[in-house]
Amino acid sequence: TQPRSEGTTYCSPRKEVVEPSARTVRWSVDVDLAEVEAAIGEEAIPLSLVLEAVPELGDYLEDLATAQWEDLVDAVGRAAPLMGVNLSAVREAREAMGRNRAAIALSTVLARWKDGEIRSSAGGYLRAMCERERGGALKLLPSLFGLKARHEPKRPGGKSALGRTER
Repeated sequence: TQPRSEGTTYCSPRKEVVEPSARTVRWSVDVDLAEVEAAIGEEAIPLSLVLEAVPELGDYLEDLATAQWEDLVDAVGRAAPLMGVNLSAVREAREAMGRNRAAIALSTVLARWKDGEIRSSAGGYLRAMCERERGGALKLLPSLFGLKARHEPKRPGGKSALGRTER
C-alpha cells in the first residue's frame, strides 16, 4: 500500500471507537456521576488511527479502505502465530482488554515485531501489556501516535510532524 499523505483524514460511518466515550452515555436523571466520569476517562481510539499507525496490517487485511473492527480482530488473529504469540496469550489479552483493545494491542506488537524492537518474545510482550491493562496503566493511544509518527515524513530542520527533533 502507498503511504498516506500528511493531510489525509479517515472517516468511518460505522462504529468508530473502541470503547464507549462520554458522548455515548445517556443523559437522564438516573445517570450516576461516577458512570459519567468513568466514561470520560476511557480511551477512544478510531479504527482509522490504528490502520494508519500500523501499515503492516495491510499484509493481513483484504482491503484497508473498507476494513472494520471485526476485520482487524481477524487479521491480528492470523498474524499472532507468525509472531510466536500463542492462542492462550491472545485469549488472555481479549479477557483483560476486550476484543477490540486486544486487537489494537496485537497491532502495536506486530509493528514493533516487524521493526525488530521485539526480538525475543512477542507473546511475553503482549502478556506484559495485559498486566498493565489490569493495573489501569496501559495507554494505547500514545503508542499509536508514536507508531504513526514513524511513518510520517520528516520536516525541514530534522523535526518530525509531531514537532520532535529526530536524531
